[in-house]
Amino acid sequence: MVDNNARIGFPESQIGINFPSVPGFVLKEIIRLRNARDILYSGKPMKASLAKEIGLIDELGSEEEINKILEKYCKQFKTMAMESVIGIKKSLRDYMKPGLTELIKLDTEDLAKAVASENGQEGMRSILEKRRPVFK
Repeated sequence: MVDNNARIGFPESQIGINFPSVPGFVLKEIIRLRNARDILYSGKPMKASLAKEIGLIDELGSEEEINKILEKYCKQFKTMAMESVIGIKKSLRDYMKPGLTELIKLDTEDLAKAVASENGQEGMRSILEKRRPVFK
């Protein structure tokens, strides 16, 4: 649930670092490969309305509207058995767990290498200095 005026993006490609494979996998599952690829390669923020259109977010609204939507969403759980809530949550995400431990380890190593690289350092400096990076 996001404010109508929000911008959402993944700027990693703009600052010289990689996007980890585990979040990339989840992003691909949510919005499909083509959308995930376009968002990650561009690194540009998108309007909340586009994020909703491609399925990245569920609801848009003002702060007051979002609170009402959230209350309505949460009310459905009030009368449910906790075992059902937990079981549903597990069924929607547990299939992704096998292999994730190794991917997380590789992601951590790859991200550390990317940040430590010359281009990664340039990207980090550009953020601190509020300028566009110049990559080699």
